[in-house]
Amino acid sequence: MVGTRIVCKMDLSIFNQIDNPDLVGHIERIGKVFYVPVEV
Repeated sequence: MVGTRIVCKMDLSIFNQIDNPDLVGHIERIGKVFYVPVEV
């Protein structure tokens, strides 16, 4: 598809540092994990 692009906008935060309980609840309800570090 010529001329097609996907625009993606994200806000990456350290979950344990978020101090807004409404935001934490929202993330817990609909958030998706897209990266899990591999322990060596």
